[in-house]
Amino acid sequence: MSFDIDGLFEFCRKEIIEFSKAHPNEMFYGFAIDASLLCLNSEEQFRSALAEFEGRWRTLPADEVAEFRANTGDWAYQGFADMSSHQAWDEKLYDDHYNEAMDAEEFNTKHTPYALAMSELVRQLERSDVFQSLRRTKDFYVTWVEHNY
Repeated sequence: MSFDIDGLFEFCRKEIIEFSKAHPNEMFYGFAIDASLLCLNSEEQFRSALAEFEGRWRTLPADEVAEFRANTGDWAYQGFADMSSHQAWDEKLYDDHYNEAMDAEEFNTKHTPYALAMSELVRQLERSDVFQSLRRTKDFYVTWVEHNY
């Protein structure tokens, strides 16, 4: 089997548009695919999470703030939708990717069917108008990330 990119694109499109209706006033700076999860974060949610972190632990230097901002695990809307619930998702190919990553001495899995499919999905999302339904920063980005377990 393989990933159905067109099916995943339509799933993402529908979920992003529905999400945007529930969050019309937030300003979003990033969208990411993390494993099978669709993730978004807004400036408002980032500032709130950073303030909570720094209030509880310590003030972060600028380079760590940038890392915190980009870490989908800290995003308010990590997993607002899950592609694994859609028939276009191929769990076996994702598992193969994950196992290869865990077995590799050097973490380089950009060549797996999962990685290639997610790269193509990101390209299609970037070229589409789907994110116009969101308020976005000028530096809004679309990416996929390796999920850290």
